[in-house]
Amino acid sequence: MPVVFKRKISKVGTSLGVTIPTDILKSYGLKAGDEIFIVSDALESDDFILIDLRHKTKEDVLASFE
Repeated sequence: MPVVFKRKISKVGTSLGVTIPTDILKSYGLKAGDEIFIVSDALESDDFILIDLRHKTKEDVLASFE
């Protein structure tokens, strides 16, 4: 069963941001400064985005959907 967190989009300077719960960050070994990829259309739906932690380049992310 997936774990679901509801988050609010906040203003950060002139951008917008979403916080990730500390428990999620710890469980994936993520910390401030780590890079992630946010992928739209990954599930062929306008209703979802995907956060990719595994791949190191944009090309690797795109290749994983071929």
